[in-house]
Amino acid sequence: MEKIFKNLKPFLFYITMFIFLLAMSCFFNGVDPDYWAKLLQGKAFFELGHILKEDPYSYMQSPFWYDHEWGSSIVFYYIQSHFNWLGIIILKTTLLFLILFFIIQSIKLQNIKYTKTPYNILIFFFIFHSMYTLIISGIRCHYFTFMFFTMFIYMLELVRHKNKNKLLFLFPPIMLIWNNLHGGCVAGLGLILLYAVGEFLNKKPFIKYLYTFLASAVMLFINPYGVEYVKYLISATTMERPMILEWQNPFLDRKVNQLLKFKVNYIIGFLLLLVSFIRTKIVCKQRIDFTKYLVLLVTAYLSFNHIKHSPFFVITTAIFLYDEFYFVFNGIIHKIRDLLHLNNKTFVNVIILLKETLMYIFVLIASSVLIFASDYKPRIVGSFYPYKIVEFLKINNLTGTVLNEFGIGSYLCYKLYPYNLIYMDGRYEAAYADNTFQVLQHFYLATESWEAALKTQPAYIIINEKSKIYKKVINDKEKRYTPIYKDRVYVLFTKTKYKKNNYKQPVKDLKYYNEHMFDIRFKFTDKIYRDGKLIEFK
Repeated sequence: MEKIFKNLKPFLFYITMFIFLLAMSCFFNGVDPDYWAKLLQGKAFFELGHILKEDPYSYMQSPFWYDHEWGSSIVFYYIQSHFNWLGIIILKTTLLFLILFFIIQSIKLQNIKYTKTPYNILIFFFIFHSMYTLIISGIRCHYFTFMFFTMFIYMLELVRHKNKNKLLFLFPPIMLIWNNLHGGCVAGLGLILLYAVGEFLNKKPFIKYLYTFLASAVMLFINPYGVEYVKYLISATTMERPMILEWQNPFLDRKVNQLLKFKVNYIIGFLLLLVSFIRTKIVCKQRIDFTKYLVLLVTAYLSFNHIKHSPFFVITTAIFLYDEFYFVFNGIIHKIRDLLHLNNKTFVNVIILLKETLMYIFVLIASSVLIFASDYKPRIVGSFYPYKIVEFLKINNLTGTVLNEFGIGSYLCYKLYPYNLIYMDGRYEAAYADNTFQVLQHFYLATESWEAALKTQPAYIIINEKSKIYKKVINDKEKRYTPIYKDRVYVLFTKTKYKKNNYKQPVKDLKYYNEHMFDIRFKFTDKIYRDGKLIEFK
């Protein structure tokens, strides 16, 4: 029985992991705040025959729009328009599964001593726990980046351990695809460069990696924007984003409780890194693999500095420190066995086999229940989106500019364009001037400069009732804005002089909002006029 289980283990492992990831994708199926803008870009491509290079959605007159995720937008829109939300769930599951697959294949190229195979379910639950924010989020463009990053490590490990040098010719065309799906492709270039430096320090052939790096870097220039896009990527890579949580340092940010899980996982990974170095250099007195430790240290540094980069360190830890994990884990298990006097090997093997069998059965049953219980549709009700305010604006034909919170901008432009223009959305530096976001944050944080945002003369303002700025606007001596509608979270304000006595009230039935979540009011091929001028989408 043990031999049969051993032979079936790879197949059973992959099936179990795919079903588990599918269940997680069904259960955590919310819509990411930036997803709506991606659908609009994809819609524009299929209706106009080209992507938009100028932003039509904001009244801030954005001077540019370098969409570093335009390819992802086309993929998302095509899949959702042809296969509904189930297609998006399958896409998310597939990308997560490919990350897992390339991690396992890369582990098999390492010198595994303590488990003989990488098909041990325990560490992968640690991986999923460490990448929890990635799994529970709605699908995002950076899923492609983490998948390609893991693929690159696998290919580079094949080159240096198995001399599969022909694989290096695949890097430029893959980089061409990656570059046009997501700007995170710079992580791939950095990885190739780290392998070049690491192999140089290892006193092994390294020039081939430099050639690969140069050939792949050239691919950055093949994009809809040309050289200007490359300049944008360079500036975006080094840009500070002090007000956006996912770009903050998880150890220095004040929100300790929210980031506790991340910190614990990071510390465990870093301790495993130290264990690996001590075992290699001091205990076993072996040569240091500079490539391995360079990749680990750089991804650890990136993860330490920015929450958004944490999956990079999780991926490299899972690949290069897999053996260290089981070295520590098995050491703890052996101590427990000694304390319990469980020294009969046959008995212990039966217990281990029973444990793994029960774990697989439990995961498969629990995952299957979640999959069959899912309706394969996201639920906007219960989310932070102001869906009733959107409906209120639509049924009352309230057109005009809207000052909005950063996180809901993408949803608003999807649901309200072309009749309402927003202040800004999550495209941040890709489509807005430097101070646009700062002015917005000063308003919603109710700082001394909060009134600067009102100088943009918005017709409407959407404010969270519990925010500091709510009291400022309500108690404004000049009474410039008056509330006209309130949902469970937000309050809609309009200029006092525009307030009417009677308004139509939005639908109360919550099913309506879920059923019409992705409804949209226009086509890019429609003739849309603003201020008497026909809008040309560029």
